[in-house]
Amino acid sequence: MLEKLHVAERRQAGLEKIKKEAREETCLRLETEKLKRKQHRVLALSMNNNEGKDQFIEPFKIDTTIETTQASSVVRVFIDMGSDTSIMSYETWEAIGNPELQSMSFSCKSFNNTESTSIGTCYVKIHIQDAPINVANKQEAMERVVLGYYWMWSTKCVLDLSIHPEGKLYHSKRV
Repeated sequence: MLEKLHVAERRQAGLEKIKKEAREETCLRLETEKLKRKQHRVLALSMNNNEGKDQFIEPFKIDTTIETTQASSVVRVFIDMGSDTSIMSYETWEAIGNPELQSMSFSCKSFNNTESTSIGTCYVKIHIQDAPINVANKQEAMERVVLGYYWMWSTKCVLDLSIHPEGKLYHSKRV
């Protein structure tokens, strides 16, 4: 009888050990899944493998195709959630075939207080969605294309701000 009791205790201890190992494995799997989900939140980071820690990394810049009925162009786009408006350079506007502009002039002030004015607004296709983009006067834009908060909101774009908490590039005021 005593032998049966010892066998039952060892069996119980073995079952407890198996349950503990199963719980630990489950916790490890959950942590791995959480890390995977966090990694997929990063939108874009222009980074070469040979860059050192002290070298500049362009934050939230992605290569994308901008299309119109006349032409298309691959452009490095700056995603700026602090920017009140989306804007493209005059040169980029010319590269995509000078699409028709709606007159809507305004001025932009950049993060370093440089002011530039707009010659109008055009609608272009960025990947799969039409987006209104203001066109800056010749040689006044700091970036070829800046996609601002409205574009991010309408496309449900998500950025992981823990990567590079920069300020906004542009804010607008109506003229």
